[in-house]
Formats: sequence, C-alpha cells, structure tokens
Amino acid sequence: MPTSSRKGAGICGYHWWPNGSKPDGRWRWPDAPSDTFARSGHNNNDLFVIPAWNIVTARLGLDQAEDEITSAEYNTFLRTLGEALTDATIEGPRTAWHPLTLTMRGPAAQETDNDPNPFLDYRLQVRFTGPTGKTFHVPGYFDGDGGGGNHGNLWQARSTPNEGGRWTYTVSFRHGKSVALSLEANAGEATAGDGQSDAFDVAPRDPEAPGFRRWGRLQYVGRNYLKFDFFLKPNSADKPRVRGLAEQRNKRVEG
Repeated sequence: MPTSSRKGAGICGYHWWPNGSKPDGRWRWPDAPSDTFARSGHNNNDLFVIPAWNIVTARLGLDQAEDEITSAEYNTFLRTLGEALTDATIEGPRTAWHPLTLTMRGPAAQETDNDPNPFLDYRLQVRFTGPTGKTFHVPGYFDGDGGGGNHGNLWQARSTPNEGGRWTYTVSFRHGKSVALSLEANAGEATAGDGQSDAFDVAPRDPEAPGFRRWGRLQYVGRNYLKFDFFLKPNSADKPRVRGLAEQRNKRVEG
C-alpha cells in the first residue's frame, strides 16, 4: 500500500513494479508517466509498459552479476525515451468547425511541482494557419499523462478550424521563471518541441454534421441576434424557399 512504511510499498505489486510514490514521497521513475509499470526479471531482463506513450520496451541482458541497473539509471533511460517522442499528433474529426487537439510530449512534470511550475514556468503556444492565410494563436497547457494522472509529459493545445483545406501549425515552447506571464515572443529558453511544425488537411463544413457544427460559427452582426458564419448559394428557383428557411433559423437563434 502506498501509505505503508514497508519496503516496496507503492512501487511493487504481484511482481509488477508501478511508478508509484515511495514512502519518502519520491516517484520510482520521476521522469516517466505515472501509469508506467514494469516487470523485473533475472540478469537485468526488464520489461516496461508505458500506456501514455503507447510503448512497450524490453531489455534482454545477462549482466546483473556485473552491474545491476538501478532505478535512477532506468529513469534516465525513460527520460531520454520520452524526449525522443516529441512529434505532435492531431486528434479529432478533421472537418471544419470540429475541435482538434494537438498533443506533444515535452518536459515531464507533476501538477504540484513548484520549481519548475508546469503552469507558470513553461509557455506553450501553437500558431495555426488556415488555407486562406488567417492565423490563430492558441495557448497550450500541461496535461499530465493524458489520462487524468497529475504526473507525465504530455502537453496539449486545442483549436477549431473554420474552413476546409490545408492547415499548418508551428509550436513555440519556452521555459523560464514565470515565462507564462511574459508577452515577449523569445522570453526564457526554448525547450523540447519548440519550432516544430507540420501540415494537415481539413475537410469542408459538413452540412450533415450534428448540432450547430453543420452551420459554422455564430457571430455578432450588429443586430440584436447572432448569425451563423456561412453562405447559401441556391439556384434562382430555390431562392424564395431558402430565404424563408434562413429567416426561420435566425428567429430561432434570436429567441
């Protein structure tokens, strides 16, 4: 049990070694996600399962008698492995007006850390540029292990494309004392993932999408109601019917 003072408490269970907190409050592998667990065998034959990184890695060896690998050495290995997995992923329906989540692996941290503080001493910003050149600057945030755990190295930013076509993104990731409060673009120092960029394709607005996503964005038009940000292009014979539908829709929004 994590609260026990017995050797192995919080870090060993039925021959599996989870990344739990030791009785002294320290994590077994502080630079790995909290959901990491391992199986330790004879002669330094060890298996690590890391769900947050979608990785299973094994070490085969016959050298335990010469040099037993310590938890600190394995932590260094896991930290190096995590730093190598910095390529961002884009998750969510790639259709206009549907939210997308950019996830990247960065510095490992815990929500309660003070030095550095993951919410104050890191600043993640992602610039999304649409096919017509319109740019959105989106602040990112620390997401722990991505599964609700407060310890990990996952960082995210969320955005909603407003049009179909080829989109690009560029990451700015800075580290420094209270850098999150600075408005200077180059405040602090660049950290893992800074400058990363890529492109992805977004399908046009889906007229059959559920809810308001089929119509786009509600915006202020200088009247006492909001209006959806899209345009109808009917044939001349359909104009009276489409005009009536649009008026009914605006009345519903106004009400």
